[in-house]
Amino acid sequence: MLEATYQPTYHYLSANAQSFRHLDLEFDDRTAHGLRTKRFRSLADVEDTSITKVPSAVLALLLVRPMLSRDSMVIDVIEHPRMKNVLL
Repeated sequence: MLEATYQPTYHYLSANAQSFRHLDLEFDDRTAHGLRTKRFRSLADVEDTSITKVPSAVLALLLVRPMLSRDSMVIDVIEHPRMKNVLL
């Protein structure tokens, strides 16, 4: 798991937020709304497969929602990783 976190290249796939029902999408929407009031715009919804597709992954599918400031100088990313439901 830690090796995946420190890879020089991350892998992202286009994603549909509705496929991530295990996440609090209302939190994402509230956060995005707050950033839009500060003139940020949404770039895309993507899945970070670098961390979740490794054999020892303990994280559930990870939705990443980057937003860019009006002047394109600041990027903000909305994400909140969740652990998989695993039995130890």
